[in-house]
Amino acid sequence: MQDALKAAPEDGKPVRIYGNRYQRYLPHYYEGLALYNLKDCRGALEQWDLSLKAGAVQRTSEFQALKLYQIDCQKHSLP
Repeated sequence: MQDALKAAPEDGKPVRIYGNRYQRYLPHYYEGLALYNLKDCRGALEQWDLSLKAGAVQRTSEFQALKLYQIDCQKHSLP
C-alpha cells in the first residue's frame, strides 16, 4: 500500500480490477485498514482522516466499515 500511495496518492479515481470491473481507488482507506489490523490505531486514524478529506470513500461501501473501525480505534486508543 505504501508503494501505491507513493505512485498515486489521490483517492477516488476508478481503476480496472478485472475485465470490465472497476472499483474506486482508495489507498488511504486500505493503508488505514492494514494499520488497523496491525493494531496501529494512531496510524490507521491518520490514514482514514486523509481518505475522508479526499471525499471519495463516502461514496463507497467501505464508508460504513471505516466509521466502525474509527469508533473501535477511538474506544481502545490510549490518550
